[in-house]
Amino acid sequence: MEALTKEELFEVTGYQIPSQQYRVLIDSGVFAIFKKPTNSVFTTWHHVLHPNVTPIKVESKHDDEPDFGALRSA
Repeated sequence: MEALTKEELFEVTGYQIPSQQYRVLIDSGVFAIFKKPTNSVFTTWHHVLHPNVTPIKVESKHDDEPDFGALRSA
């Protein structure tokens, strides 16, 4: 599979700046790689046409709520 060209990435995302292209692709469920050394985005038409619509579960390592009970015992 071939990577999308700069013109195709612009057509798909509506942005010319690679970091914005990457954000749009990821937010749309499209697998993409942002290459920092070359400031470029890599994805294929397969990934664009078949986005991951199933959300990936990420387990939180910590609670979002603070433990206020710990303040009373101090």
